[in-house]
Amino acid sequence: MYQIKRETDLPPGFRQFLSIPRQSMLYNSTQFVFGHPAIDNMMLCRQGILHCDDSIWKIVVCHDCSACVDPKSGNTLARLPKYALTNKLFLGDLPERFKDVTWVEEQVCALYQSTVYVYRLYHSDDPQDPYIAKGNSCAHPQNTVSTAKILPHTPADVAGCISVVFTASNKFVPEAALTTIFRVRKHVIRDLLHWLHLNNPMYKDFQISESHLSIYGGEEDDQALPGIRDRVIVNVMMWTTCLTLKHRVWNLTRTNAAICH
Repeated sequence: MYQIKRETDLPPGFRQFLSIPRQSMLYNSTQFVFGHPAIDNMMLCRQGILHCDDSIWKIVVCHDCSACVDPKSGNTLARLPKYALTNKLFLGDLPERFKDVTWVEEQVCALYQSTVYVYRLYHSDDPQDPYIAKGNSCAHPQNTVSTAKILPHTPADVAGCISVVFTASNKFVPEAALTTIFRVRKHVIRDLLHWLHLNNPMYKDFQISESHLSIYGGEEDDQALPGIRDRVIVNVMMWTTCLTLKHRVWNLTRTNAAICH
């Protein structure tokens, strides 16, 4: 932790590696103006900055980052911390109206996509949460095939990368469950693409396709990704196995209780 009153109270490595250049669009932005000249326009996380009543500011820095910007050894030069926001890790903040954007809507608007999504959906006995999703992610180095030039992606393009493994006693996934998990809204997709076109340099050259947008239904429709039901694989055998194991555990528990009594 560093305490600052004057602009010279911080090690020079802070200003050297964490400063935002004047020509940057983030210079003087609200995200990085904290109210003290020693740290204004430094790419610091606001949650790590504490302002005390006696005009003393405290900067909380993890051990790894501190060792980079403020090396204690005279033989070690200050360097850019690996996980610093300035190391191309700041992605920016979305406006409040996009806080509920679903992961499928993000994929519809993405310039790059993963090749495969396997979504495991389980039926639960809990009436408050009848469907549970489980899974993990696995990333491998691969060549980039292409970058989208026309957005949004069509529903067929997005659904074609998704497989849903449904484990339950029945063979039908309710429409409400698919809508909750794979929700897409046409007006949100259009609004997000327009915002990205104006605010993200990577999106400045793409074209918005009204013909692609029209496939997503009406402006106010709240629906599951078209075509996602065709991507569902029902795994009844796994559900039967789970019930059998649960029944065996219940019988074993009852037998042990009888022996204890």
